[in-house]
Amino acid sequence: MRVTVIHNSAAGTGKAVPERLCDAFAAVGYEARFHAAGDPGWIEALASDTDLIAVAGGDGTVVKVIKAMRRRDVPVAVLPAGTANNIARSLGISGRPEQAIRGWRDARPRWIDLGVVSAPWGEGILAEGLGLGCVAHAMAETDDMDLDASDEIVHARGQLHGALLGARPRRFDVSVDGAALPTEDALFVEVLNFPLVGPRLALAPGADPGDGFFDVVWLEAARRDEFLAWLCSGAIDRTPAPVRVARGRAVTIAWRGEMMRVEDGFRDPEDGRGTIELRVHARALRMLVQEPPGQPQGAQEGPNGRD
Repeated sequence: MRVTVIHNSAAGTGKAVPERLCDAFAAVGYEARFHAAGDPGWIEALASDTDLIAVAGGDGTVVKVIKAMRRRDVPVAVLPAGTANNIARSLGISGRPEQAIRGWRDARPRWIDLGVVSAPWGEGILAEGLGLGCVAHAMAETDDMDLDASDEIVHARGQLHGALLGARPRRFDVSVDGAALPTEDALFVEVLNFPLVGPRLALAPGADPGDGFFDVVWLEAARRDEFLAWLCSGAIDRTPAPVRVARGRAVTIAWRGEMMRVEDGFRDPEDGRGTIELRVHARALRMLVQEPPGQPQGAQEGPNGRD
């Protein structure tokens, strides 16, 4: 099998270096061609004659590749090598990159939805999600700090704790499938395609990136203390967050220019103000996964198409 590998050697703890992965590909008989994300020609490499596109890096690299892809006939596989690895974890992909490569023999492509965004700064694709309020601010503050990968998760959760303590409730003008959400007294709103966001927070544990819906999550001010207790608990990975969730295919946000998280980047008033519209682009991408958790019937394909 021919594999085009887009890698980010600076991600996480440096597990995505080609020197480390070459032997793993050779051991299973795969022909791998490596391209560093950001180097000249890496986008053109996505259109090359290949059987699989593998992304070795963190969530930011995965999103970067997804947005640059123009082909739908080639599946994408993730070699988790970042800090949070929210996309990989949401799809049940874990362990060392070498383990993931060996597991591809038993994996099958699964259709994944993407979002289409129309905003004051332009139009584009949304892979993970976007958000306003405390989660976005905590992620932005952590992004500005020079932290070791091993410290980022704990520090970002600490930043969120502090942001929530000092946040004033406010109204977020958000509609889902034409119905306004009751977010007049909220601390954050997140529009998600995957269950995990930011410092590995399971804000939408029921989200399925292949079901044709966004999960819109918001925290009511009345549940601030409950959320803080959840954030500090040892069961954060096993207990649902005390948030409200609405699901829909189209989301509209009246953006007043405040700082907004878009994927792993951020937008501010310099990008303008106005209406942000999101809609689901169902079955937009195939990703190679192994026994995805909670998979709906018929979500995977066989080697020659859908089962």
